Amino acid sequence: MKRRKPIPKGLIPLCKSLFLQEVCIALGRRMKAVRFANRRLTITSAFMEGEDEERLAIEARTWLNLATQIVIWADGAAWIWQAAKPKQGTDTIFELHADLSQMDCEAIAELLRRSLINLEEVTDAWQLRALP
Repeated sequence: MKRRKPIPKGLIPLCKSLFLQEVCIALGRRMKAVRFANRRLTITSAFMEGEDEERLAIEARTWLNLATQIVIWADGAAWIWQAAKPKQGTDTIFELHADLSQMDCEAIAELLRRSLINLEEVTDAWQLRALP
């Protein structure tokens, strides 16, 4: 997979997909609480090798060592995963594939922010959009 460098504080990655770029812009508007809640936060855009579809990848690690990964593809499909203490043996807390294509970019950005701060509060919102 060809990856771009993680974003510096306050910057968002450039995406070729208009949908992903709008999500990035909306997400980048209010990131202070997300940065405060996580000791490490990386947002990248990339193309998978051999595929034409771009994806936006968000990885975060909280101060309590919860690891969260969110991937959104240009068609609105998404995957979210969270685990406790991943280095000591993965204990998956939450994992789900969802369809975010019917949401507007501001709503997606708010769901992402809330998921990166406290996923327990928004698991119902993710499950409403779960793919079978």
